[in-house]
Amino acid sequence: MTFVRDTLVSIRRFVPECRLIIMDDSGRGTGTAAAEGLHATIVPTRAPDDPPFGKSGGLYLTLSRAFIEALTEPFDLLLRIDTDALVVGGTFVRASCDAFAADPQLAVAGSDRDNRGGRSGPARAAIIRRLFNPRYVLRNPRRAVRLWRLAYVARRNGYPLGSYVFGGVCVYSAPGLRSLHEHGLLGLPELAALHLSEDHLFGLLITGTRGHLAELRRDGQSLMGTRWKQLPDSPEQLVADRRELVHSVRQWNNLGEAEIRDAFRALREHD
Repeated sequence: MTFVRDTLVSIRRFVPECRLIIMDDSGRGTGTAAAEGLHATIVPTRAPDDPPFGKSGGLYLTLSRAFIEALTEPFDLLLRIDTDALVVGGTFVRASCDAFAADPQLAVAGSDRDNRGGRSGPARAAIIRRLFNPRYVLRNPRRAVRLWRLAYVARRNGYPLGSYVFGGVCVYSAPGLRSLHEHGLLGLPELAALHLSEDHLFGLLITGTRGHLAELRRDGQSLMGTRWKQLPDSPEQLVADRRELVHSVRQWNNLGEAEIRDAFRALREHD
């Protein structure tokens, strides 16, 4: 709970006026306790690894609920953040607004895993299996046709299969999420049953509905400091490099999560 609260406090520190929505899958009210005094909306939800959808499918459903909840009120952008991520700077808000204004089709900005950069081979392979493996095609032909159409539009839109923005921490535009909702692509059990990583799936859904993906930058410099299971650099170096959205704080070299959070907290309080 202490770690969760630290992430929430980091958000409030740099984005004090935001609406905070917490998807609490603990079953124990952990989100409510962690958010005490932070004026958050708590949405209890099932654990993402519950059957039959597994962790990936369950996370897609959980995020769909969060997006639909967010769309009940006006907003400009939505920060999607895991509990093992942190906000360590505040200019990403203006940078995101500027990026969305410059490209109205931009739906999500963050760490762009564009397949043309060679970083999303596993994502491409996973999507191709869902498109052509008889296990998926014959079980639900209607779903298969929908996926083929999405993949076709994505390619016509200039995005190779497997293009996505890393899901651990990223920023969505309100029109981008509204488009997914209007296309009926949020909260579908048939999509959850694909067991695709949620960021791979959202990458396909966004590009397949003519949305765009991008690296989140300010003055040409990326604001992202992300890797899947550990930080890409030390806390001190990430802050020095003006990386404002970081993931994962669970590990860096020989440092554990508590030490990493302490380091970022000291830098935050010194700022």
